[in-house]
Amino acid sequence: MLLDIKERMVKVQTKIDSMAEDAEKTANEALASTKSSHKKIDKIDKIFL
Repeated sequence: MLLDIKERMVKVQTKIDSMAEDAEKTANEALASTKSSHKKIDKIDKIFL
């Protein structure tokens, strides 16, 4: 019974680790997109101002 609990805990930990990695990847992609958008907006501002 304890072995089953341990195995389940390992599976849960693995899923949590995977979710954390996915969240970090998504956050990094969002940051890169935001930086790119700001650069484009800054270029447009320079043209019109």
